[in-house]
Amino acid sequence: MTDRNPDHQGVAPSVSAVIAARNRPERLRVMLQSLHNQETRPTEVIVVDDGSDPPLPTFDGVTIQVRLDAPVGACRARNIGLARSSCKYVLFADDDAELVDPSLLRRSIQLAERIDKLGAIAFRQVDAEGKPQWMQPLPGEQLRLAPTFYAYGALLSREALQVAGGFFEPLEYYYEENELCMRLMDHEFPVLYDPSLEIVHHADARGRNYRIIHRLVWRNTMFTVVARFPLWLVPGALAIALGRWVWLALQWRELHGSDFWWGCVELTAKLPELLRQRAPIRVATIRRVRSLRSKVVLPELTALSESVVGTSASV
Repeated sequence: MTDRNPDHQGVAPSVSAVIAARNRPERLRVMLQSLHNQETRPTEVIVVDDGSDPPLPTFDGVTIQVRLDAPVGACRARNIGLARSSCKYVLFADDDAELVDPSLLRRSIQLAERIDKLGAIAFRQVDAEGKPQWMQPLPGEQLRLAPTFYAYGALLSREALQVAGGFFEPLEYYYEENELCMRLMDHEFPVLYDPSLEIVHHADARGRNYRIIHRLVWRNTMFTVVARFPLWLVPGALAIALGRWVWLALQWRELHGSDFWWGCVELTAKLPELLRQRAPIRVATIRRVRSLRSKVVLPELTALSESVVGTSASV
């Protein structure tokens, strides 16, 4: 797919759209049509069918469509799509998302081109009526550095993904963006959140069991701590992760002791693989991530945020 405005051809940097999809063909069709309606269209659209039953049909306008016979999880499916991509930027989106704003991709590329060594640009999540949904990379209405993006919709630098190593496949799905952002920031690739870049996330109920989501977040937080934290920080970080999990469980009314033990069993089973792939990030990176999640941001991050906003004022 190419830019439908001939005046833009050869000007806008190329973008690969990568969509990991499963069992929601009618939602995926809406997503693909919204890509087609963009002022600046993706150069290529890559759909990875993560073991849909029945298999997804063939869609018009898709450059590459990969069929996996069995589900492998969002991390592996996205990495397969990333390996097939060839463009400077990669747009990741859920199959039940929709780019209603036709200028979204153009504006996100313009912002990306103004940031040195970009990691990712996170989009704001809204529902079909345009109301912000509860889960956002950050609260507020200002462009700023963020601790994470969410793959319902985000633009990433392909170079940054290659340097950082893509999605961490043992996580399968949920919390994978948080883990990836730690590695991006550890390689000095900033992650930005621009709330003016809105993507509609229909949040199809199929494939979303919130108790399962909650237990996966618990498991994957432990996986991340073991694989990415300096060894001397692991015990304390696991204790903090347990406290946060209990607090969230109480908020969601999903506190189940069996889920705690399930996560521990999963960690024990995966421990050899996690240790083989263990690559700790710097303590300074952990401090940065914690700072971005809090109301008190490190001075150097405040200065960087201000420079980003100033550089991007013309977008």
